[in-house]
Amino acid sequence: MRYIKENFGWWVVTILSVIPAIIWIFMLSLSVRFADAGSVFTSLGQVTGLVGMAMFSISLILSARVRFWNEWFNGLNRIYINHHRIGAIAFILLLFHPIFLTYNYLTFSLRSAADFWLPSSNWALTFGKIGLFGMIVLLILTFFVSLKYNTWKNTHKYMGLAFFFGGLHSLFITSDISGNIILREYMLTLAGLGILFYIYHTILGRFLTKQFDYIVDEVKKLNGSIVEITLSPFRLNKEMRYSAGQFAFISFADGKIGTEQHPFSFVSSPKENTIKFAIKNLGDYTAGLPTLSKGTLAKIDGPFGVFSYKNIPNKKQIWIAGGIGITPFVSMAVDLSLSKYARDYSIDLYYCVRNQEELVLQDVLTSVANQCPRFRLIPFLSDTDGRINAKFIGSRSDGFLDKDIMLCGPLPLVTSLKEQFAEFGVKKGSMHSEEFSL
Repeated sequence: MRYIKENFGWWVVTILSVIPAIIWIFMLSLSVRFADAGSVFTSLGQVTGLVGMAMFSISLILSARVRFWNEWFNGLNRIYINHHRIGAIAFILLLFHPIFLTYNYLTFSLRSAADFWLPSSNWALTFGKIGLFGMIVLLILTFFVSLKYNTWKNTHKYMGLAFFFGGLHSLFITSDISGNIILREYMLTLAGLGILFYIYHTILGRFLTKQFDYIVDEVKKLNGSIVEITLSPFRLNKEMRYSAGQFAFISFADGKIGTEQHPFSFVSSPKENTIKFAIKNLGDYTAGLPTLSKGTLAKIDGPFGVFSYKNIPNKKQIWIAGGIGITPFVSMAVDLSLSKYARDYSIDLYYCVRNQEELVLQDVLTSVANQCPRFRLIPFLSDTDGRINAKFIGSRSDGFLDKDIMLCGPLPLVTSLKEQFAEFGVKKGSMHSEEFSL
């Protein structure tokens, strides 16, 4: 039951993506669709185009930060990860769409095949080429060119424009879509939703999304690369309500560091009057955060995420943090210490860093451990202890098969530990993670 709940959204995505192919199958006999080499390649081109366009639409829909999808897809972090995966699959399918169709032109001449890829008087065909080449350029910038975050974000916005031209191609080209009212209405609905959510998020989001105004109260360096920012509500009775373990998108009204939004996890408890974030210097934007002045206006969009100890029925838990991945666990630990149900939980927190200097907020966690006898803090220093592994965790926590495991940290660490736990028999539904890329 838990597996179905956690993957419900992705079942919906899969079904929505293959519906066009199912409609296509019933439109004409397969013996006709695959009668000879030419019809085979034409059919493959049609299917890849239909499914690719459907997935492209869904990818745009998922890119909008709609809060109720937190429950559908088990957290915004996973939505974004799969948004990129679905977009990549859509690109591959849409790339093969014209490649398969080129076969028929090759049977005439190489020149005919080359002309198929060039602009022509057939506007419906040209729209498709503009959309495809636009996608190629944007994805090259995404995967192969090192851009600053804000520059990448601005170029990524043009993905909706590429989709728009692809939609025009689907609408006006003579194809199965134009010949079947059910398929036509389905594809137009999906494409229309993609455009609407793109406009909502990219163009109108700043006006339509509810944001909370806070001001910078304090900026404190925790070590050479991590800063803790404390925020207070700008207006009384306008505080954000969030759960321990969640995150939010923040922008600061400070021209020196830029006004773009970035996601960070709370380190404060929802029961505190102020909001705190601990942020690591990972680039140009985060490098400027220590220069923030007291009183600077901050806009917060959120909260997001379902990564919380309260969402796990099993109260025997193991928490594993890698580096700055400690932030949601600090929030959860403080929240636990203030809860009347603290004695119901048995938690071991493994805090994995390279050395003692990187153990930021250790004093907060130690204080929680002193208040909650069934909460244990276990620092793990890779410079002296090597790489943390499932065997070590099992030996310190008296096994883990009767516990749920929460992981947050760099993707290689989380992936490696998940694989190790699986080898020891831990079920997939007992592992909960929040990954990020460095």
